[in-house]
Amino acid sequence: MDRPPDLPDDGATPDEGPTPAEEPTPAEEPTPAEEPTPAEEPTPAEEPTAGDPLHGDVPPPDADPPAVYAPPPGYAPPPGYAPPPAFTPSAEPAPQPDKRPSVGVGIGTGCGLQILALVLFFLTTGIVTSIWGLLWPFILVPVLAGLLMFSQRWRRFATGVLIVSAATWLIVIGPCLGLLGGLWV
Repeated sequence: MDRPPDLPDDGATPDEGPTPAEEPTPAEEPTPAEEPTPAEEPTPAEEPTAGDPLHGDVPPPDADPPAVYAPPPGYAPPPGYAPPPAFTPSAEPAPQPDKRPSVGVGIGTGCGLQILALVLFFLTTGIVTSIWGLLWPFILVPVLAGLLMFSQRWRRFATGVLIVSAATWLIVIGPCLGLLGGLWV
């Protein structure tokens, strides 16, 4: 970025030297600067003022900001653009909260169903002779939960039941089948 050259204090342009009428005479030699009195305060030379050629037009620090921001040229909105209207609340009521059972309710119900399946397992042990016949309660719970997955309303509930059923099969039933598999095969 090109900056304009500093102007000399005597008002001459940088290309010209001081004019003959403005040359100091021996009687007008500048005297050393005296200390300022407390009544007058020196102004810093580096502080930009309005119209300063080095810093452009800078408003004073206590000036109010402009009332409306206008975008610079070339950044105007496209033709036909209108700002969005002010927000007006609609007369429609707010949507009702979802009444479907949650996954947490399904997990709690799944735990209860697995306990019920364990009770049914022990009750049918003397009646059923095959291993798959003994596991019918543990098979029935995930089958029913899988059927509930087809319903939009009960899908989250069925997901919770299936989570518990999968955990039961992986942690309890699977290892037990592995240990007891040699007895009924």
